[in-house]
Amino acid sequence: MDMVTRPAQQKRSGFTLIELVTSMAIVGFAFAVTAPSYISWANKQRLKAANEEVFSLIHRTKRTAMRHKRSQQLSLRKIGDRAEWSIHPTNTPAVNWNSLPPDVQIDPETTLRRRRGNYVLQFNDYGEVNGQLGRVTLSLTKYPKQKQCIMISTLLGKIRRGEAHQKPKRGRYCY
Repeated sequence: MDMVTRPAQQKRSGFTLIELVTSMAIVGFAFAVTAPSYISWANKQRLKAANEEVFSLIHRTKRTAMRHKRSQQLSLRKIGDRAEWSIHPTNTPAVNWNSLPPDVQIDPETTLRRRRGNYVLQFNDYGEVNGQLGRVTLSLTKYPKQKQCIMISTLLGKIRRGEAHQKPKRGRYCY
């Protein structure tokens, strides 16, 4: 009698194979749906952070020129697959180059003046733009249609941000 009742009294715990496969399919489907959105969001955040960095570098260059009462220049360049920046006095070559985040590039829509192969933005000792106005446009190496830009639009140094649009305005997508 003991042999007959023992299997009926044992409780089974755990999941069946069907339950495991079903739950894995649900998790896989949820991941497949959300992964592209997350990747796009992460790319936009990385590009936005780089744009904020350049925006603050422009302001830092302007403040440095006013504080030292000497013209200062922000130089931007592309070296290989990375973008670099340097702040230095206007008539001296850039020495200390710093990198922008990986995969961020200086986009061809950039309209700043070129000098010795670098994009340059100069401020005089009053904090006014010294020379050509323009824009700095950043994009991602793998996703070049995602763009962020900064426009320097007056000689007094009015600086504003912009982002990519579907339709171009005067041949530019970032405004």
